Amino acid sequence: MNRNVLFGCFLMFMGLLLIQPACSSTPGKEGEKCATSADCEEGLYCSNDLCRKRKTYESTTEPTEEKAETEPKTEAPGEEKQPDASAEPAPDDTPDNTQQEPAIPDNTQVETQPEPQVEKQPENTNTEPQQPDQAPSGLRLYDVTDPSAPNRPAQYSVIEVKNVVITTPSVRLSSKLNAFFVQELTQRNGSFKYGGVMVVHDRSVLPVSLAIGTIVSVKGKFYDYRYVDWNSTCTTGLDCLGQTVRNQCLDVYNTQTSQLEKHCAEGKAMPQIELVELPKSLGSSPTPTPEVLSPFTLQAAAQSYRGVLVKVENVKVSSANPDAPKDYSEFEITDAGNLATVRVDDMINTITYTGSKFCSGCNSGNPDQSYCLPGDTCQCQGSDGRCYTGSPQSDVRKVGDEFEYIIGVLRFANSHHKLLPRIPTDMKKK
Repeated sequence: MNRNVLFGCFLMFMGLLLIQPACSSTPGKEGEKCATSADCEEGLYCSNDLCRKRKTYESTTEPTEEKAETEPKTEAPGEEKQPDASAEPAPDDTPDNTQQEPAIPDNTQVETQPEPQVEKQPENTNTEPQQPDQAPSGLRLYDVTDPSAPNRPAQYSVIEVKNVVITTPSVRLSSKLNAFFVQELTQRNGSFKYGGVMVVHDRSVLPVSLAIGTIVSVKGKFYDYRYVDWNSTCTTGLDCLGQTVRNQCLDVYNTQTSQLEKHCAEGKAMPQIELVELPKSLGSSPTPTPEVLSPFTLQAAAQSYRGVLVKVENVKVSSANPDAPKDYSEFEITDAGNLATVRVDDMINTITYTGSKFCSGCNSGNPDQSYCLPGDTCQCQGSDGRCYTGSPQSDVRKVGDEFEYIIGVLRFANSHHKLLPRIPTDMKKK
């Protein structure tokens, strides 16, 4: 036989010996050697020449510190400015849409690092967080408003908080919405910090007329409300430097597009619950005793006291109109040391000091009675536009006026923390 033919047959024989094991072998089990993932059983992949199981990872969240709120340009379940008392109130042209302005989720999604070839998509980027079929049970307001609470509800989830007490009447928040405050009946760690929240509701769909001191169960959609420049786009905070208040570049959850978007926004947020049904009355109780704080201490710990009844003592008026030349019937107080100031807002009832509430709609011939306290009506004589019956209350604000105490619920709005006295006896002048 030709020597070349013999050599060719030898090569073919050796090739068959090399190929046969690969062709006849079965897929590798976990821990067996491999060259590629195709050499491993289904559900395994090849890593460092060994067949390994694929692992799954769940993303974790870390609460971000609440950081900043200013006057909104469109209505949402947040706030609408009161009429300017320095001029006749203009017709109310705020859009009526309870979900118009989205809020920013207070938790930043953090994705864990997967093993090779295992890709995890970030959560909540394309759809609104799913609402549970049933509200979680056992929640306390401390779980809801504290950003560091381990079981804090997801943004836009429907929650139910039971056995909380109404601390304020329901009053106008915007052209469509009203708001009231509820608080825990018992302290946590010796304080009511993070124990209160604002509850918003459509006053025509869900009218709430329960009295202060009513113990209730509240069910609604929870989220942190803050203000956003929806016309802006940004990549970093440098893109928002021109903004006076909405000066942070944040990932904003847009309820209209169901996506996270980057916009210039104010960092601080006001936690709130938007009712999905009327509160259930469970009884009655005296409201919690207000925590006594100095203006300095209150400002330093303001985030934790939002929605909580507090009391400042021995204070004086440092500014009779901090919004001058405009006038929103607010004033500013400080203590003897002038270490810090706190605003006092007429959102609920300060008429014995700031005068009768101003109302809107007189120019259009359609006065808006929602600005008025129960029993008062919007009077439009001349350029008046005030809420009263009989004669109006006078504005007696004056720098240097001293108060023995002022009690109110603390709220953050329009870039300021503000006390909201509820009744005339919440303020006692010296």
